[in-house]
Amino acid sequence: MGTENYEKEKSSENIETKIKVLFVDDDERIRNLFELKITSHNFQVITCGTVKEAIEFLEKIPGIGILICDMDIGGESGIEVVKKAIKISPEIVVIGISGNYGSKKEFFDSGASYFFSKPFSPAELIKVLEDIRTAKK
Repeated sequence: MGTENYEKEKSSENIETKIKVLFVDDDERIRNLFELKITSHNFQVITCGTVKEAIEFLEKIPGIGILICDMDIGGESGIEVVKKAIKISPEIVVIGISGNYGSKKEFFDSGASYFFSKPFSPAELIKVLEDIRTAKK
């Protein structure tokens, strides 16, 4: 979802009740699939495919509550995004994702609360997102 779609969704009803989720992955198919699944569960989803875009969204869009970030983003490290997100918003919940299970420790060491090893089902992620929403109430 680029900034144009974010601005359009920002004006829709009940936006205050939706938790903003930033989903960062360089694979457009994965972004599109998870955006559709997560949005259908009443979350506001912003997607991007580069470290640069992710950092720009974190700096420009207030109130992002959850970051879902891949480890390898077009040859760059998702850990950079995680560290920046926590610096900008210490209360953000970070979910690391990676095709390399060895990335789990690095994500947790950087401040992630959850980790999913690819492939994983959207239902698994939705369950965690619902738990986070419940905890934030």
